[in-house]
Amino acid sequence: MKKVYITKASLKRILKSFGGENRLEHNELASKLADEGNIFEQQIWTGFFNTKELQELHKFALFLQDFKSFKKQILLNKKIIDEQVDFSNEIYVLTVDSPAFHLTPNCQWLHSDFQNIEKPTSLDEKNYRLFCLWIKSNKHLSKEVLNREFQQKFHTTENLRFVELPNSGSIEYHFNPQIDFQAISDVKGQLRFMLDDKFAKKISNIKYMPHHKLHSYIKDLDDKELQIVLSEFSKSKQLFQTLFENYIITKYNEDFSFDINVLKSIGFRLCKSCEKEYAYGVYCSHAA
Repeated sequence: MKKVYITKASLKRILKSFGGENRLEHNELASKLADEGNIFEQQIWTGFFNTKELQELHKFALFLQDFKSFKKQILLNKKIIDEQVDFSNEIYVLTVDSPAFHLTPNCQWLHSDFQNIEKPTSLDEKNYRLFCLWIKSNKHLSKEVLNREFQQKFHTTENLRFVELPNSGSIEYHFNPQIDFQAISDVKGQLRFMLDDKFAKKISNIKYMPHHKLHSYIKDLDDKELQIVLSEFSKSKQLFQTLFENYIITKYNEDFSFDINVLKSIGFRLCKSCEKEYAYGVYCSHAA
């Protein structure tokens, strides 16, 4: 069985197809995640992560722990990726293609982030078609310039909503106990600080808000002091989640590789860069 490599974002696309079967309550999910590693204590999970977030992280851990039990379910739904790609193209401006698998963990595209723009809501169908043509010719511009020119050209006050999601290559997966245990301890301290009465009231209404909504909420705040506090909270929460995911990867699938046949069957394609390099014999050793 040949193994190939995918991004963490691509794995999460697969996991999105497994919904609704997790009936555990919020506290039960938090307990399960804490059991994976004692340093990821339950108080943080219950205090700052909503039930959906806990369900996604629990699925992430189960999938890497026992891929075989998920394999059959994956093969029964070969439209997993098509459905995700179709959904992405409904909400993003730039075309989203089927995800790729890579022949080597060193491929540069395995180390790239997902970048796109959410479809503007202020344009009618005709202007949206014009906007799509315009954005393809101007996407090289900085966000600030692109946003300003968009507003001027299309006579709108709407701001473009840029999306940047880290892929697997942007994160060092190997969990280094000497470094990462300290990082976890530090970020737990920062999150516990948010439980103090002084800050608890300020975040009480938003602490369970999903990352993308929290980001938009923070950006629109007029209270600069609160904006700083919530920005630090958001960063700490995301870092805690990332460290947990890296811990799980190192624990159950250290090289983050998967069965090529399973990935092909649900719509993954070979990375164009890897295909080109393979043609030149650069990755011959990976083809065995």
